[in-house]
Amino acid sequence: MKGVAAPTPTANAAQTTNAAQTANAAQTANAAQTANDVGRAFMVIDEIMDGCPGEVDGLRLGDRVCAVGNVTWGFEDPSSSPPPEVLRNATQTFAENENDVVRVVVLRRGERVVVEVTPRAWSGRGLVGCHMRSL
Repeated sequence: MKGVAAPTPTANAAQTTNAAQTANAAQTANAAQTANDVGRAFMVIDEIMDGCPGEVDGLRLGDRVCAVGNVTWGFEDPSSSPPPEVLRNATQTFAENENDVVRVVVLRRGERVVVEVTPRAWSGRGLVGCHMRSL
């Protein structure tokens, strides 16, 4: 009686590698789609404290913020300036999500980048440690 041949270790390794590559490509595509599904930049990080949560999590001086959680702006009228409540709502999103991850989409060197920021207490002021001003 002939048995079923067991898969070779090389075949298993190739299947595992292909599956991992496919999963990584899907994650990259989803991140790119998420980053592009936001409006225009509405504020810029013009000050960032050394060692603050924002810096540790990946925000950088000069990042132009396009989204903070669900707060976005810029689809309605491309010629208008961001209203004051957009900045307030972004700040409030950080405050309401202390110790929880907040998805922040920034424009950095011409590319949209998704940064996961966890607002939290630290030795400095605020939960993120960045000053952001309206554009």
